Amino acid sequence: MGIKTMFIIDEQVSNMFELALTMTGENRDKVFERLAKAYASDALRFITKQNTKSPISKKSEDYVYEEELNPAIEFKATDKYNELKVGKLANIVLRKMLESGRATSQEIEHMQTGHYSKQLFGIDHPLLRKASSLYEKKPLRYYAHPLKIWGKYYFLCSEWFETDANNDRLYLENWIKKHS
Repeated sequence: MGIKTMFIIDEQVSNMFELALTMTGENRDKVFERLAKAYASDALRFITKQNTKSPISKKSEDYVYEEELNPAIEFKATDKYNELKVGKLANIVLRKMLESGRATSQEIEHMQTGHYSKQLFGIDHPLLRKASSLYEKKPLRYYAHPLKIWGKYYFLCSEWFETDANNDRLYLENWIKKHS
């Protein structure tokens, strides 16, 4: 019999744990391990002052709700994302990965060009567009809430398609797998 550790968790963490259990279908120990790793990783980034999460204050269709930025489900295998539409996948998972430093500063520079974004993500506009502040008005074809990457604000492209003729999901899932 192994050593059991008891943790006191708040209601929000408990809800995330239950959501992760439901979404993944994995056993409790595996989900708990993933949740603990995600929290440890977030704590380490915070301690080393690399935590670049932007505050989320408004709720609208273009804004990511705080509960959608669930660390328990953010970096799991992409086949678990089938229930999310490609735009939602980009606005939740890609946003979180970019904000947590999964892309280099050179990649971020390239993501601001149409050619690179078309090749890497299959989208017709630059993935990222520089913003002067968190409160800048959103440009057309970009989500309203800017993200903060390496201390700078950017708007994330909102034009994602999932049709036979134009399937951006494959490109997005490939990037997520490579950077997880």
